[in-house]
Amino acid sequence: MKSFFRKLRWLIQRTDKDAELREELEFHLAEETNECEAQGLPLEEARRAANRELGNVVLLRENTRAAWGWTFLEQLVQDLRYALRTMLHHRAFSALALLSLALGIGANTVIYSFMESILLRTLPVAHPTSLALLNWHSKKSGGVRPNHVMHGMDGSTWTDGNGMSSGIFPYGVFELLRENRSTFESLFAYYPTGKRTLALKGLAVITPGEYVSGDYFRGLEVSPASGRPIVADDDRVGAPRVAVISMPLSEPLFGGALEVGEYTNQSLIAYARKIGATHIVRGLREASDFNEEFKLHGVAERIEPSIPMVHFICEAKFLHVSSSTAKELDAMGEGIGWLVMPSVEAAFADRRRR
Repeated sequence: MKSFFRKLRWLIQRTDKDAELREELEFHLAEETNECEAQGLPLEEARRAANRELGNVVLLRENTRAAWGWTFLEQLVQDLRYALRTMLHHRAFSALALLSLALGIGANTVIYSFMESILLRTLPVAHPTSLALLNWHSKKSGGVRPNHVMHGMDGSTWTDGNGMSSGIFPYGVFELLRENRSTFESLFAYYPTGKRTLALKGLAVITPGEYVSGDYFRGLEVSPASGRPIVADDDRVGAPRVAVISMPLSEPLFGGALEVGEYTNQSLIAYARKIGATHIVRGLREASDFNEEFKLHGVAERIEPSIPMVHFICEAKFLHVSSSTAKELDAMGEGIGWLVMPSVEAAFADRRRR
């Protein structure tokens, strides 16, 4: 630390320190000259002898500066001052050089930003670094008998100097890997569908898509904005077909995602006013519901006639369905897939996990 502060003091008081160094060297030179004169040498001979004894004064001064200060920093400051004077003297050349430098930096920034967005940026999922993409590799096939069991596939492969690779697996291999829970926390498969035409409500759009397995959304830890994701139960044979669409695609078709809210400690009418609802839709499950809903309808019509209440009667096969029954069966550990829709069953499962 003493050396650092000494060099810092030399840098701050450089002019004074140079003067002190010059005086110190002149003093030693004078003392050496006096000693030579005392030995009987003439004055000029004594000065030459003193210079030979003391050495190169300029070299001594530079070595002392190097020991007491930061030579590199001093030279850097001198170079910058010289460069600044040169640039001010040749302004046209300096402007052209700065413009070329700015264009080069700007072009590199744009290229890097583009490459970062498509290659380096992590995926917008919960734990992108824990994701792994599985591929298989086969050595070069040669001779009469090939060294792999693949005879055909629907997908793409790529070759290198050592053989052939691909990310396409038979479904049996996928099931085997999925059962090996000690290796993977979750395993899902996907395959691009290419361009598909989606027609709904008189509107047809061409959009890309993917076929995915049931654990796709759970593995990525991505939750839908509305509805339910594709789950493992959708992989079973005979399961209904399920599709999940993106937010940009849902807006022109459905007007955006649905929101689920609670109106605890307030009336249904007050909540409808709060969210700006245009209608209130209620369901009738059995005859006993009609009397209560009829009273509620009358009260709502008197309080807020601008928000009409509409009632629908459910189909006969859903007459036995009630929220209390589903809650009781789920609390006892019984399956409720036969009683409610898959989205409701998934909501019950999420609540149990929490």
